[in-house]
Amino acid sequence: MTRAEVTIAIASEDLVRHYARMGERNARRLLPRLWPCVALLALAACSTPPDPISQPSGSGAICMPASVRPVTEGETVLRNTGSAPVVITNVVLRNAQGIKLVDTRVFVFPDVGAYNLIGALNHYPPATGPTNGTSDVIPWSAGSAVPGAVLPADTQMLANVVVGLRRNSGGTGRSDGLDVYYTSAGVDYVYHGQVAIELSDGPCS
Repeated sequence: MTRAEVTIAIASEDLVRHYARMGERNARRLLPRLWPCVALLALAACSTPPDPISQPSGSGAICMPASVRPVTEGETVLRNTGSAPVVITNVVLRNAQGIKLVDTRVFVFPDVGAYNLIGALNHYPPATGPTNGTSDVIPWSAGSAVPGAVLPADTQMLANVVVGLRRNSGGTGRSDGLDVYYTSAGVDYVYHGQVAIELSDGPCS
C-alpha cells in the first residue's frame, strides 16, 4: 500500500468512527455525503505530473543501406521540461530484429534557434558532433557515454542522442525505435522514440 493509500484509508476510518459516535441514524445519513470527498482525495493523491521529457507526438521511419560496418542514427532530440535534472541511464532498440546497438553518445547543447543534428550517416562514428547555431561544430569527444549523460532542468538545453547500429544477421534489420531510459528526482521514466529504423543489406526501396 502506498503512502497516499494509507492516508486515504486512515482518513476514511477516522470519519466512520467519528460519525458513528453521533449515533447510527446520523452516521447513516451523513456518511454518504462524505464519500465523494474521500473519492476526490483519492484522485488528488493518485494524479501524477507529466514526464520531464514529453513523448513524441508523431512517428516516422528511416532506412539506411548497411553492409558490414556500423552506421549512425542521430535523429533523437530531447528537451527537459521538468524541475530536476535528467540522467540518461540506458538506450535500447525496441523490438529489434537482425540489428544491434554498438555504441551511444549524448550531446547536450543550448537551443539557440538553429542547430543541425547528426542525423543518419553510412558510417560510425561521425567525424564531429552536431552543429550548434550556424557554424559552431561540437567535437565528437564532447559526447557523453551512457549511463551518465545529464540533461539540465532548463528548457533552453537540448540533448541529441546518437547511436551506432549494425546488422547482426543476413537480410534486413529492423527496430520500432529507440527507448531512452532516464531518472529525474528519484523517479524512473522511459522515452519511447517513434522513428522506426531499418538497416538494409542493399539499396533502400
